[in-house]
Amino acid sequence: MTLLPVAHQVDRRLDGVWWPSSLDLVAEVPPLVAAVEAAGYPRVRRISFALSGWDASVPRRITLRGSVIRLGGFNSQDEAELMLVDSSGWQRVLLLVLPPETAHEVAARAMAGITSSDHVSARELLERARTDGANLDDGSRRS
Repeated sequence: MTLLPVAHQVDRRLDGVWWPSSLDLVAEVPPLVAAVEAAGYPRVRRISFALSGWDASVPRRITLRGSVIRLGGFNSQDEAELMLVDSSGWQRVLLLVLPPETAHEVAARAMAGITSSDHVSARELLERARTDGANLDDGSRRS
């Protein structure tokens, strides 16, 4: 995962790139939330996602470290995006979601591109990463 510093959140469309290892959202949420909160973002209370982007049914709530996190799936949400929201509803973290089968080279370009793409959508950044061979950072690999 690549997250921008919290200070940059106000003037950007996307806050980071997430490359989950599976399409099991319930299994992927705990490490995602831990990484987002460890990066200094507010405590996550709600996550919205595209229903078509994940396997199986997803419960409406999960409990993580004693706190309830609401999960909301929407038919209208882009599969390339996932939004995490704090309890106030004001602070949001919008992530580009790379499909698990994404090639390492494409993932590296997307992660490198987040730092220079102020006002592009998740879908646009993903398409750029898929088609642009420039600025490939071979050091960026899923860990």
